Amino acid sequence: MDKTYSLEQIREAAAKNRPTAIYGAGIIGLNIYTALKTAYGLEPKAFLVSEKKKNPAEILGVPVMEPESWRHIADGLILIAAPEEYHEDIVGRLKRCGLNDYICINSELEYAVMSGYFRKTGRFLLLEDREAFNTGAETGRKTEVSLFVAMACHEKDRKLKKKYPLPEWIVPIQVGAAAGHCPGMRTDDTGDNISGRNFNYSELTATYWLWKNNDSLYKGVCHYRRYLKLTEGEVNKLVAGDVDAVLPLPFFCYPNAKAQYGRYISEEDSRLLFSVLKELEPAYYNAAQVLLAGPYLYNYNMLIAKREVFDRYCAWMFPLLFAVEEKTKEKGVERKDRYLGYMGEVLTSLYFMKNSDCLHIAHACKIWMV
Repeated sequence: MDKTYSLEQIREAAAKNRPTAIYGAGIIGLNIYTALKTAYGLEPKAFLVSEKKKNPAEILGVPVMEPESWRHIADGLILIAAPEEYHEDIVGRLKRCGLNDYICINSELEYAVMSGYFRKTGRFLLLEDREAFNTGAETGRKTEVSLFVAMACHEKDRKLKKKYPLPEWIVPIQVGAAAGHCPGMRTDDTGDNISGRNFNYSELTATYWLWKNNDSLYKGVCHYRRYLKLTEGEVNKLVAGDVDAVLPLPFFCYPNAKAQYGRYISEEDSRLLFSVLKELEPAYYNAAQVLLAGPYLYNYNMLIAKREVFDRYCAWMFPLLFAVEEKTKEKGVERKDRYLGYMGEVLTSLYFMKNSDCLHIAHACKIWMV
């Protein structure tokens, strides 16, 4: 697991037309498959999974099989496209099967592969590709940026296996702190806050706190296991390039975005969310019928945005979530299942996709920490 993998290895496999399989039949595997086929001319021959009986027989017409069935493929290459926390176990299984030719798709390699796809399709501009409009960024001179990104942490978070160097503008904040404080950390229960509702809002209690209690020029939210990686030059581009918001690259969902968020939001909750949207924001409801029937979805409620953009987004989203919350209370439902946090992902996708024509939106690499 100490090997370094690169996009060039994947390009070489495509150039040689090597038989390739993707280990992982989830959203990451589907995205890597789509990118390889669309942008690199490499069409994987199989999806490999740990247990075939828990997966469909095929995905997009490509067979799903266990790794033992791949052993007979001459010169076969395996791309491990699953959450990084599972990579070590997957590598162990492959080696036990005698399969030693593999590439682990970590966060940065996933971003590199998907960047090729989005450049090819002309959708979802990358921050690294966005031009800067003043000489400060163009010549590499540092631009002072007031930037504050809250990293939502919870007292029950699992300990990370290794340390990650984080920029000083990422500030850990304990969410759900109304239930008790962790020593030495900022908390989401000061000022105007919804900390006591964290069991339903998840990381969105940090988003709310930031909206109401922070006036940095740029502000944003990430998670204790995931953050947006921006170089110093890319931070300069926020101001120099007049960037309104930075988001992680969206997932390509099959057959559409609803199929992805439907894994986390029940049909009943989905109907409730869209009934509230239709009542309070009919223009967005109409847009949702098109946008969310499409293939793209922003996950994780992570973003960095100009103060005024961040605040407008929050002023739009939270009244919708509060209205959903009130309607569940009317039914006498006591929820503690993060349902409003999942709904926030849908609303975040809808807000920024609908407003993509009037906002300067760019996308950056999402790092998954293990």
